[in-house]
Amino acid sequence: MQQSSFDHVISTADAARGKDSEGYRSEFVKLARSAKLLAKELLSIEHTSKSDENY
Repeated sequence: MQQSSFDHVISTADAARGKDSEGYRSEFVKLARSAKLLAKELLSIEHTSKSDENY
């Protein structure tokens, strides 16, 4: 089984960017980076919420 991560997706997309006259490939990399940050933030919020439930 192969697992993907945001870092893997970002590095693969970045390496394969090539000619990007329309900017779609660059936009995909930006979206993947944003998704990574949002996921990290969501996990932080969930962790804080679960910690608060223990009190």
